[in-house]
Amino acid sequence: MYSSYSELARYHQHKGITEASYDLMHAFHRL
Repeated sequence: MYSSYSELARYHQHKGITEASYDLMHAFHRL
């Protein structure tokens, strides 16, 4: 879970805040 969160953190920096937050919501739904 932590490794995935780290990847999401990098993904967050690459993408926009809006898109990143949207992806984060989907990620939490997976958990």
